[in-house]
Amino acid sequence: MNTELTKEVTPVKKNFDFVNTIRCISMMGIVFEHSHIVQAPMYNTLSSTITEAGVIQFFKFSTIAFFLIGGFLINHKFQEYSAGQYLKNRFKNTVRPWLFWMFVFIAVTMLDRWVAHSKGSDRDLMFTDFGAYISDFVFRVLFFSPYWFILNF
Repeated sequence: MNTELTKEVTPVKKNFDFVNTIRCISMMGIVFEHSHIVQAPMYNTLSSTITEAGVIQFFKFSTIAFFLIGGFLINHKFQEYSAGQYLKNRFKNTVRPWLFWMFVFIAVTMLDRWVAHSKGSDRDLMFTDFGAYISDFVFRVLFFSPYWFILNF
């Protein structure tokens, strides 16, 4: 009697350790760049300004490296999945949580404005034309807050 164990063959996931290391360093550089550790008003001499510009420009390279690595990794994903599968996974893992948290942010902000209005502050700002107020707020959240990046991502 011949009993064979059937094993499911799962595709081996490629791990790009070197690329992940560069991506981690790039992310740290992007966080450094966006955290405004180096403030312009602190520097009022030419040498300080040159030093500041050098540090900031050095970390701007992190952004370029991060997007190049992203292009490399997305090319690898398109070899594993079809474009439709990739977009379906991207919607499930990125767009749906983004919509949820953006809605939560807008709802909490509207609640905050309502409380401020009910206590006498923010008079006539919110309730003169509520539709225009909320549409302007959503526009500002979409295009002038950190939420803009997710859709571009």
